Amino acid sequence: MRQFIPCLFLTVLLTAPITLRSQITRSVLFLGNSYTGVNNLPQLVHDVALSAGDTLLFDSYTPGGYQLVSHNNDSTSIYKIMAGGWQYVVLQG
Repeated sequence: MRQFIPCLFLTVLLTAPITLRSQITRSVLFLGNSYTGVNNLPQLVHDVALSAGDTLLFDSYTPGGYQLVSHNNDSTSIYKIMAGGWQYVVLQG
C-alpha cells in the first residue's frame, strides 16, 4: 500500500494539466517608418503577447519614409533609446 500512494500521486501529477505559469512582462521600443506605424505592428505584437497571458509595454516612433540612418540622426529616436528601460529595441529600416 505504501508504494501505491506515491505512484498514484505521481500519476495524477504528471497527467494533470499544468496551469501554473508566471506572466512575463517585456518592454519594447519600435523604431521604424510607415510600414511599422500604418500596419500598427507594436499593437499587434502587444495583442499577441496578451493572448498568451503576457504583457508588452511598448513605445514607438515611426515617421513616414524613415530609414535606419534617419533614426541615427533624429533627436527623438535617440532620446527614446537613451530613456532606457527597454529590454528590446526593434529597428525597421
